[in-house]
Amino acid sequence: MNKYSPTGLSFITMAAKLSDELVSIANIKNFKGAQKKLNEEPGAMELLRKLSAARKELSQKQISDTFTQESLNDFYDVQKEVEKNSTINEYSQAQQEAIQFLKNVNFEISQLIGIDFSSLIKRSNTC
Repeated sequence: MNKYSPTGLSFITMAAKLSDELVSIANIKNFKGAQKKLNEEPGAMELLRKLSAARKELSQKQISDTFTQESLNDFYDVQKEVEKNSTINEYSQAQQEAIQFLKNVNFEISQLIGIDFSSLIKRSNTC
């Protein structure tokens, strides 16, 4: 037996087991499926690229003091297109649910080990 686990499993082994189990949870499966669907839909990906470019352009106009109401309206038009896309909406919803689920998992682990588990994990923007 080691000091990390009453079952004798090392921390690394336990973490690997947890990781394997997490990917089979519905919230994570839904997220992965929505991510795949998003990546496979050229129209949705193009809208996201368009939104990113519009954000960058708006920011540059603010910095260069060339910002106008028309610039803002152009950005809002692209944003509205993105909001109407069902694939993007499904992805966003699935992502939020996966994030909330993982926050709950982190909380439960933190309660069990007595420290903030999420502070031990390398920060990442992906699930």
